[in-house]
Amino acid sequence: MNNISYMKRIFALSISLLLLTSSAFADSFGELFGSMTSLFSSDDESTVYSPGETANLTDYDITLTNVLTSDGGSQYTPAKGYIYIILEFEIKNKTNEDTFISSMMCFSPTVDGKTYTISVEADAIAMISGKMQFDTSIDPGKTISGIVGYEIPEDWKELKITVNPDLYGDNKATFAMHR
Repeated sequence: MNNISYMKRIFALSISLLLLTSSAFADSFGELFGSMTSLFSSDDESTVYSPGETANLTDYDITLTNVLTSDGGSQYTPAKGYIYIILEFEIKNKTNEDTFISSMMCFSPTVDGKTYTISVEADAIAMISGKMQFDTSIDPGKTISGIVGYEIPEDWKELKITVNPDLYGDNKATFAMHR
C-alpha cells in the first residue's frame, strides 16, 4: 500500500471516529460554520439507479442489493414516527489500488429532500442480523458487501442515496426509491 492511500485511509477513519463519538456534532457544526451543501449529490445527475441495478462506473461497479426496514428491537428503537432503514450494497473495485470505503463519508442519503447521517443504532440492528457495516478496504479486483443504516421518518416518500467510493473524483452513483 502506498503512503497516499494509507494517509487517505487514516484520515477517513479519524473523521468517522470523530463523528461517531460526538452526538451533538451535526448541530454544533452547523451552528459554527453555517449551512452546508453536499458534494455527493446534485439535481443534474443524468442516471439514477433503482435497487437491484448495477452502476458500472469507470473504477467501480456499485449495486444496491437490498433495502431493509426495522422498528427496532429490545436494545434499540427509533424515535416516535421514525424507522430504521438499512441499505445493503455490493461494491467492486476495478482499480489497481485498494480503496477504503467509509460508511460516513462515501454515502450521502436524502429522504424527501432532507439529508440524514448514519445511525449507529440501525447499523447495530443490521449487524446483529449478520450484516456487516462498511468502513473497510476493498482490494483491487475484489467485491465486498456492506450495509449503511439510517433513522428516517416512517412516512417517507422518496429516498435517494449517492455512493462515492473515491471521495475526490466523479466515480459516484445515485440510487432512488419511492413509496
